[in-house]
Amino acid sequence: MTRTGKLTAGIALVALAVAILFWPRPRYTYQGKTVEEWFKEFITLSPSSGPVDPATGLPVRYARPRKAFQEMGTNAVPFLASRINRDLEPTLFEQLASKLPGRFQPKPKPERKDFEAWQAACLLHDCIKAPHNMLREMLKPVLLSSNGFRNELVVSILTQKNRKNGTSTR
Repeated sequence: MTRTGKLTAGIALVALAVAILFWPRPRYTYQGKTVEEWFKEFITLSPSSGPVDPATGLPVRYARPRKAFQEMGTNAVPFLASRINRDLEPTLFEQLASKLPGRFQPKPKPERKDFEAWQAACLLHDCIKAPHNMLREMLKPVLLSSNGFRNELVVSILTQKNRKNGTSTR
């Protein structure tokens, strides 16, 4: 094989690898929406207005996305676990900003990523009947992290799942 042929073959292999790496993967859908779309619908609903379902104590508007997550079942667990596992440690900017004198530090604001983690935990806890060992394995990064808020969320989910199954938490 000539040098030009080898170069062409190499470029073709690299292009093929890039195409495979970035090719969109099929995503799980329910009623024409992806898990991500159902989650976005769930977290953007305002809990403060509208009629309340007496059975759940939640606004009626939550019924559709909650039902979708119940129907998706364990197919939704990897996505919800990824929302809980996401951004466990402070970013480099957050670490550097925390070392500044108080008057120069950015004003604290509610963390969207913690809100999304909390919402994902609520869906896992209330809507999905996932096996305890599946949840424990997928949420292990949180259990090993120093993020206290997320750690409490996961411990709560795992404890409640054990109580529902009638097993021990240890």
